[in-house]
Parts: sequence; structure tokens; C-alpha cells
Amino acid sequence: MKRLLPLLLPCLLCLPWFCSAADKPNIIVILTDDQGYADLGAQGVVKDIRTPNLDRLAREGVRCSAGYVTAPQCVPSRAGLMTGRYQQRFGVDRNGRGPLPLEEKTLADRLKAVGYVTGQVGKWHLDPGREDTEWLRKNIPGFVPTKNGRPATVPRENAAPYLPGARGFTDFFCGFSANAFANFNLKGEPLKPEGEAVPTGMFRLDAQTEAALAFIQRRHEQRFFLYLAYAGPHTPLEAPEKYLSRFPGPMPQRRRLGLAMLSAIDDGVGRILDLLAALKLDEKTLVVFTSDNGAPLKINKPDEPLPKGMDAGWDGSVNDPWLGEKGMLSEGGIREPFLLRWKGRLPAGKVYDQPVSSLDFAATSVAAAGLKHDATLDGVNLIPYLTGENNGAPHEALYWRFWRQAAVRCGQWKLLRLSDGTELLFDLASDAHEKNNVIAAHADIATQLRDKLTKWTASLNPPGLPAEPLSPAEIKWFESCLGTKHVAPAGPPGTVQGWLGRNCKLSVRDGALRVEGQSGTSFITRAGLDEAGPVEVRLRVRSEKGGPGKIEWRPAGAKDFDRKHIMSFALAAGDWQDVKVALPIAAGEKLIHLRVYLPAAASPVQVESIQLFGNAGKPVREWAF
Repeated sequence: MKRLLPLLLPCLLCLPWFCSAADKPNIIVILTDDQGYADLGAQGVVKDIRTPNLDRLAREGVRCSAGYVTAPQCVPSRAGLMTGRYQQRFGVDRNGRGPLPLEEKTLADRLKAVGYVTGQVGKWHLDPGREDTEWLRKNIPGFVPTKNGRPATVPRENAAPYLPGARGFTDFFCGFSANAFANFNLKGEPLKPEGEAVPTGMFRLDAQTEAALAFIQRRHEQRFFLYLAYAGPHTPLEAPEKYLSRFPGPMPQRRRLGLAMLSAIDDGVGRILDLLAALKLDEKTLVVFTSDNGAPLKINKPDEPLPKGMDAGWDGSVNDPWLGEKGMLSEGGIREPFLLRWKGRLPAGKVYDQPVSSLDFAATSVAAAGLKHDATLDGVNLIPYLTGENNGAPHEALYWRFWRQAAVRCGQWKLLRLSDGTELLFDLASDAHEKNNVIAAHADIATQLRDKLTKWTASLNPPGLPAEPLSPAEIKWFESCLGTKHVAPAGPPGTVQGWLGRNCKLSVRDGALRVEGQSGTSFITRAGLDEAGPVEVRLRVRSEKGGPGKIEWRPAGAKDFDRKHIMSFALAAGDWQDVKVALPIAAGEKLIHLRVYLPAAASPVQVESIQLFGNAGKPVREWAF
């Protein structure tokens, strides 16, 4: 053995897991919230953005021009980034399908296991939230709203296993606003190990910068991993005059506020880079930057008045030159600013054009930390590709499935498939990118990509391509941005997908049927059904004030509705909730007419979807608005 050791040692040193502590970099992942592709000065797309420090990061590292996230919405995108795995593999494929399952390893888990001290700052959004109704009903029996009309927050004891402190982070300063739940303060002083409330009294983005700096100051003598998730430029739009004054001249109010928030983030990134330099950690730290999804444009970027608190309007950011926005699998929803800097290891000022993914951050970090390759990770170690050691493409293909959309990119080609069977093939290497559907001219390529996409979706949870009807919001998006034509589910005049309102006004807004009571008892009704019993009605609804509701149905053979065929339910006030009503329809009987009574006279009720489930719990009809 003594004679063999000198011969074996050089081989061992070449293996990625046989690394000295000095070879392992600190790792900083910086994530913004709803930032569009154009809003980075280094992209050279728009002239009004001011990001000198992020531009510096691009000059000193690599800018990936084709960087993608795994979903056009925050929860699934963050789940993919934090695990390095397609989030559709474990069911977190959209907001409301959380939390991140405890069985999934986070990047912090992996790095902590090899000696890194790990820190989380800012927005987390992977713990159980008030919109995760399926999880809440399953895990918190008796979960009810509070008296003030808003759903109760998830009890701390139920949420704790899903919060950063239990997901691999030794230090955390967690919160969307200026206030946080943290185990250290802005001076870097330790607080209760399990965390405590920390009010800062600061602009939220500045508070998150201060927390990141405090973490680095208190941990810089150790190998560290910092996940800094800025809560901007996501609404609510707000910024101190310090940042607003940098953008004089006429422009939409929302644009000015979005630019100011991005300027605050840029200042924070500059302070972090300066601190790394002062601590002589520049060449010992890998810094990466991206956003969770594209900007929500609301099609034409309406400069609507700003309400108090959160709103669902345009956040002031832009996705140029790409088409589409948050919620779409077109480029505008998923193609993001994407930067990596590791001085001395990555080339400075390089622009890398091959498609890469936020999944790659975990795989790259794991490799840099000297860990063995893990085949469960869907990402790729980008280092050899960015340095030129490997001249191939990091990914043979990238995949997406979200809402009623699915897509695959392979080289220059991208296939986008919608649940109504619409397929679009784009040559992203052309100047037209998604403006021209070239599927007729390249049917063979479309077939190859369709086969890849079908095979990939078969491996997910749940498996398969999207099959639900396109929502009116999706129809409007794709018709406006990509020029597609879709036929909405048929229904007589004055109806929405065949549903008729009685004593109420119906409209579709932001992907939901809005029911506004006018007088008397309000209900929506759908005739022409032919569903064999038993039948369960499932509603996903939101009511500002809540109240009683009921389901009334008419079986085949009955001339009219009667009191024997009524089931009641109650709506809580506040956030989205799922209602399930099992109708005692005997096997062999058929449901032909349905009424859903809603407390719409007190306040408007929003209905995201109505589903009918039949025998063995199988869905038989669905209306998604």
C-alpha cells in the first residue's frame, strides 16, 4: 500500500470530490422577482435601465444570453432552482401546489453536508402558504379563517419544517417585506436559533441588502453559501426618492417605480461585490444572478393607479425583445438575465449563447464544492462549458410544463404545445424568433420535438401533457402575443363556457370567472350535462366576505329542481379555497342540470375552475376560466 500510494495520489487529486478546502468557492445565488429580460444594462436592449453594478458583474464574468428558468411563475421556478430538479417531478408545478416536499434535498442541504455555512435572505415562498389549500386541508384539520375575514396564517408548528432553518440553512433572514423572521439581525448578531420577528423600518430591498452584508461579515472566515432572493421589482411598487430621482423625465409611473426598485437591487449587488473585494474573497467566490420569471405585462403594460399593498398589475419591468410575459411559456415568460462570475476560473466579459437553465446553478455549485455527481439532478455543471474546456452544448434539450402549456427547446428549435392541440414551432436563431410559426415547413423537426416532450411529461407527477381547456386569460395572451386563434368552449350567447348567470353579472378577469350579484339570490347554472352518478363537484373560489352557498342539481327524468337535490357549503372570506361537494346521485342516474349558488350579493366571488368528478374519483368535466 505504501508503494502504491504515490501512484494513486495524482489520480485521486484529479477527481472532483477530492478537493482541498482552498479549492471550494463561496457561493452566492442572487434572485430577483418578476424581472424582465431587457432590464439589465448589459443586455443592451433598452436605454432607460441603470444597472452599473450588475453590468460590472457581467464584465467580470459570463453573461448567458439564453438563460432560462423552469416556470413562468415564482413558486415552481424557485422550487426548480433550489433543488436543481424539474419541479414537475415532485408536483410543485404552479403556485398553490406547494410547499416544497420535505423529501426533496435543497442546495443548502447538499452544501451544508460538506461543511458550508448557509444563509438565506429575502423571499422564500417554498413553505406552506394560504393558497396551498390542498396541503392545508390534508395537514391541518379544522383549518379555518380568522374573524377579520382573511385566512389564518399557517401555524408556526406546521410551517416550521418547511422554512429555511429546517431546509439546510444555518442562518436566515426570511421575509418578503422589510420585516423578517430571522436568527440574526442587521448587525450580524445572533438571535434565537429558531428565529424571531425582526422589524427593520427600512425599504424592503435595502433591508435585504443589509441582511446579506451582515451574513457575509459574520461568516466570511468560513466557507459559505448565500441565497439572496430580493423581493422586487414584484409589486407592491414602492421606492424611496433616493432611487426615484435617478429616473427623471416623462414615463409611466409604474415604469419609474420598477426602474427605481431595480436600481436599489443594483446598488445592493454593488455593495456585496465591494465587500467581497475588501475581504479578498473575489477569487474565492462564485456569484450567480437571475430572476424567477418574466415581467407581468398585462399584455399592453397599463399604467394603472397604484392600490395599497400587493396588486396584480404590471410591475414596470419589460421582457423585450421577446414576446409574452409571466404565466406564458413563450420566451418573455421564461428567458431571464443570467450571469455567473468566479474570478480566476471563469472568463471575464464572455457572452455564452448556448441554452442554460436555473437548474444548472445547483449542479454547478455541487461540482464546485467537490461533491460527487448526483444523477437525480437535472442541471449541468456549467464551468467546463463556460471556460471552453467543453465545446458542446450543456443540454440536449430543455423542457417545460405549466398550466395548460408545454414546451421543449432543442438547439435552435422550440416547440410550444397548448392543451387544445395548438402547436407552434419556432427557429429561435432567426431574427423573427417567436414571431413566425414554421411548423408547416419543418414538420419532421416538430415530430422529433413532440416525441421528446411527450416522453418527458410521462415521467412527471402527475404524468402527461396538459389536457385542461385553455383559460380565457391564456387565450387572450396567446392570441395577442403570438397571433394564435383558439375556440373557447361553446356556450349560448351571454354565457361563459356555457355557464349562465342568474341575478348576477359574469365576466372573466385575471384567469377567473367574476360573479357580481345584482339582486336576490345569485347563482350560475349549466344545462346540457349528461354525467352518470356518483358526481362530486369541485370549485376553486375566492370570496372577499364569504358566506353560505349551495349546489342544486336536476337528474334525468325530473321536470324541475326540487328541495331533495340540494347540498350546502360555506365559503370562507379571503384567499383562494377549494370546495368539494359530493352529490348523492345513485349509480345509473344521470346529472343533466346544475346550479351553483354563491354569496355574490355581499361581495363579488371569483371562480377559477369548476370540476366534475365521477366514479372512482376520475374527472369527467372541467371548466377553467
